[in-house]
Formats: sequence, structure tokens, C-alpha cells
Amino acid sequence: MNHPQPWLAAGWERLIAVKARNEEEARLGQLFNTLMVISTGIVVALSIVFLLMKPLGFLTLTVSWIAAAFPLAMFALSVFCLIQARRGHIQPMIRLYVWVNLITIGAAAWVFDGLVSPAWVLFFWTATIGGILLTPATALWMSAGVLLYYVLMLLLSRAGLYTPLLVPGAAGREYVHMSLVLIMLFFNVGILTYLNMRSLQRALRNLQERSQQLLQAQEELVRKEKLAVLGQVAGSVGHELRNPLGVMSNAVYFLQTVLVNADETTREYLNIIKNEIADSERIVAELLDSVRTKPPQVQAVDVETLIDRTLDKCKLPPAIAIKLDIPATLSPLRVDAMQIEQVLRNLINNGAEAMSGGGTLEIRVLENKHDGTTTVSVCDSGAGMAPEVLVKLFQPLFTTKARGIGLGLVVVRNLTEANGGKVDVQSEVGKGSVFSVTLPSADEMGNDHV
Repeated sequence: MNHPQPWLAAGWERLIAVKARNEEEARLGQLFNTLMVISTGIVVALSIVFLLMKPLGFLTLTVSWIAAAFPLAMFALSVFCLIQARRGHIQPMIRLYVWVNLITIGAAAWVFDGLVSPAWVLFFWTATIGGILLTPATALWMSAGVLLYYVLMLLLSRAGLYTPLLVPGAAGREYVHMSLVLIMLFFNVGILTYLNMRSLQRALRNLQERSQQLLQAQEELVRKEKLAVLGQVAGSVGHELRNPLGVMSNAVYFLQTVLVNADETTREYLNIIKNEIADSERIVAELLDSVRTKPPQVQAVDVETLIDRTLDKCKLPPAIAIKLDIPATLSPLRVDAMQIEQVLRNLINNGAEAMSGGGTLEIRVLENKHDGTTTVSVCDSGAGMAPEVLVKLFQPLFTTKARGIGLGLVVVRNLTEANGGKVDVQSEVGKGSVFSVTLPSADEMGNDHV
């Protein structure tokens, strides 16, 4: 089944919309208004059936109009209830419609063809609405009342005390009954099934969205719990490690100074110790940066200058080619230059490490003047990442590297968000990854965009 045109769906939503105090009342009101729209369709179709009885020769014109008067009255009631429910009078309109409908159908059955009146079928519609919108017991009591009413009419007929005022005859009765069956089949089965399935599809989409939001909230909670644990140990561990690392670094510097004429093996091992100390200091710095982000010192920063300065500090292998796509005219960023430089440095180093066999690292810049933002994307041609890796990418202590503690991207996210930006990642296995950092721009005078 094709979906309705957007304008048609939007018009339908406006038609059944209600003023409600809460979500549950809104749901009830929309359901009631949906039934009112269907009710108007049923009674209009019934009116046409009764009005056609004169041209078809089943009733006189006067009797035909009297028979049509009952559904026309219900049409007016349905429209009135629909309008009042839209204004927020939901519960009173439900009760009014159910009981007036019940009385009117009873009167129609009494006047039009008595025990074999087509109006008896309409009791099912009213009892169903009462059970759904009021209480289940309402449908039970209404059904019992209809049954007693039928028994009373039967007894009165057998006693000769009751005769229906309008009797269309066998042919007219067959025409009305068949018409009513087709009308109820179309509206109850066709339209209600369509609306229910559309409502079910919408509920499933909402459920999927809620599930995704719940999953994201759970992941964020896990991330914050990990950061809380890290925060408890980061200060003391950083202090305890930085002091001995500083002593070792000074010792290596001293040995390299006094052992200028040492053999090549000794100098090589001193360089190894120096590099390992530098890696350890970097890990300690990442640990501290991941749990405590300093307030940014915001200023206007030229994008191209920032990227060039970052690339100068990155030691990339010769097999990595750099490709820059930076427009000639760009608004400056309104960020902390040192913090965003660290963000880009981490992303560039990660991209280079993803291309262990060499490749092209592309840095693209795109400004969105309408949103007042600038996006810097770091694209690698590495192996890419699977979806199950992407969802954990910014969690503390998660890493796919042989050597790493999983804090680099945590630092990237924290520093970016501290500067009013956001980080996005797109990756496909075998095609590489794209990390995009969107940051606020400043105008030519260095002021923030509003």
C-alpha cells in the first residue's frame, strides 16, 4: 500500500488534533476524533442509501426523507463532537456521542422496520466505541441493554402492541441491509485497518527511536562512569608518575651530554629510553586531559594557520601524503587555539596510524555561514572501522591499537565540546575513515556568530 501524500497526511493530523493536558489525553482525543471522522462517513453513506429509496421505488419521498433524517442527525452530532474535542472537551464529548448515538439508533430501529431494522447493526459500532474510549464494562452493559431492548420489541410485536412505522418491504429491506453491510465493511475493515496499521508503523518507528535514544543514554552513562573512575585515580597517578619520569628524562639528558663519545649501541639505547619516557609522559598527559578539561581561552584563530602549525608538529612517515582542501576565504574560528591544535594533532596522528602501509591523508575545510560554523575533516584511506567499533569509539579505555590506552579520542571529544563544537565520524571497512570537527566561526571583527 502506498503512503498518502505528505500534504494529505499533514491535513489528517491537523483534523484530528486536540488540545490536551497530557500525552495520554491527547492519544484518547485523537482516537475519538478519528472515529468521529469515520462516523461522519458512515452516516453520510446511510443518508444517501435512504434518499435513493424513492428513486428506486422502495419508499415514498416523505418516508425516504424521514428515514434519512436519523443518519443526518448523527452527522450533525459527529461534527459537533469533533469540533468540541479539538477544543479540549474530550471526555464530555465521548459520553455525549455514545449515549446520544445509542438512543438515536434505538429510535431508528423502533421507527424503521422494527425487529429486522438495519439499525441493529449500528449498535455494534456504538458499543465498540464505548468499550474502547470509556471502559470495557461500558461495552458489556450497552450490549446487554441492546439485547433487552430487542427482547422487549419482540414481546410487544408478538402481543400485537407494536408495529414499525416505516416498512420498506422485502426488496427495500434487502437493499438497505446489503448497503449497510458494504458501508460497514468499507469503513470498519478498510479504513480502520489502514489507520491502525499506519498507527502501528508510527509506533514502531517511535519505539526504534526511543530504543536508540536509550542506547545512547546508556553509552553516555558508561562513558561518564569510566571518566569518574579515571578522575579518582588520575590526579594521584599523574603526580606519582610525572616525578620519576622527569627524573629519568633529566638523567638521560645528562648521560647523553657526558657520553658524547660513547659507542653507537649505548647512544641507541639512550634514545630508546628517551622515546619511551616521552611516550609515557604523553600517556600521563592524555590521562589527565581526559578527566579534566581546562576552560578554553577563546580567541579568533585563522583556520589555515592552525592546520599548518599542527602539521608542522606532527611527525608523519614519508609514505603518508598530505592533501589540503582549504578555501581561500574563511572566517576565523572562535576557539582556544592550543586545545583545537591538540584535537587536530590527535586526529592526524590517528589517521596516519590507520594507514600503516602508506596512503593519502586529506584535510578538508568547509564553512557554513548560515549556521556560523566551520567543519574541519580529517580523511584517511586506511582499513576503516566496522559499525560495532564505531559505537564504542569515544568510550574511555576503548582502543583498537596494539599500543594505546583508549584516551586520545576522549580528549578530542572533550576539548571539542568545551569549545562549543562537536565531533562526527564516518567509516567503512576497506575505504577509510572521516573524522569531522565542527566549530563555531567568528566574523571578520572576531566576534562570535549569534
